[in-house]
This record gives sequence, C-alpha cells and structure tokens, in this order.
Amino acid sequence: MAETLISGSLGINSLGHLTIGGADAVALADKYGTPLYVMDENTIRERMRLYNKAHADFAPNGGGILFASKACCFKRMYE
Repeated sequence: MAETLISGSLGINSLGHLTIGGADAVALADKYGTPLYVMDENTIRERMRLYNKAHADFAPNGGGILFASKACCFKRMYE
C-alpha cells in the first residue's frame, strides 16, 4: 500500500521509492538521469484553478494573472 507524504501527489510505493504523481522517482532517474525536475501536471493545474477562482472572487473588477518566466522556465509551462 502506498503512503502519502506532504501532498496528494507525493508518496512512497511498495518498493519504498518516492512517487510523484504516481510515477516512481527511482525509475524516472534510471531512465532520464539526474538531476531531474519532475512536476505533477495535475497538481499544477489544480493549484492554478484554485488561484484563478480566488482571483475572480476577490478581485472581480480588474487585474490579471501573469506568470514570471524566471520562476519556472520550462517550455511546457508556457503552453
């Protein structure tokens, strides 16, 4: 049985390996090498939906959401 850590997307599988979004971090490191940046798309999208809702609820008459490229400069984050 998998153990859940800090957030729902992090856990420990039956082999004792860290999992990120259900993916085995050891297997990812074996396949792609290290260092390796791994992000859970579902968690990112969930947090952005929450942020967008809060923005609409608390700033309904203006403002916009901008993403600072220097915060996370990965090509797929721009899509």
